[in-house]
Parts: sequence; C-alpha cells; structure tokens
Amino acid sequence: MHIPEDVRKAVIDQNIGNVIVAGHMPSDSIGINIFIGELEKRGIEVTSMSGIIR
Repeated sequence: MHIPEDVRKAVIDQNIGNVIVAGHMPSDSIGINIFIGELEKRGIEVTSMSGIIR
C-alpha cells in the first residue's frame, strides 16, 4: 500500500523487482481472499460482508 521514496528509488536503481501500489481496501481484500479461500478448501463455510470483494 505504501512505499517510502528511498525504497522506491532503490528498487529502480538496483533493478531488483517490481512494485505494485494499491489502495488500502483493495490490498486488504486481496489478502483476506487468500485466507478465505484456504478456509473454504478445508470445508469451512464463509459469509463475506463489510467490504470484502470476492
């Protein structure tokens, strides 16, 4: 969600990877979706609400 300017510059200067900047809510939703998927694989029923985008 956030990247300090010195880190952004180091990534560019050293060509060490990619940075994806996303807003707070999309970032949270991506992380929780992975967790929810794992719960469902184990047979746990999950009801999403309160901004969880699936």
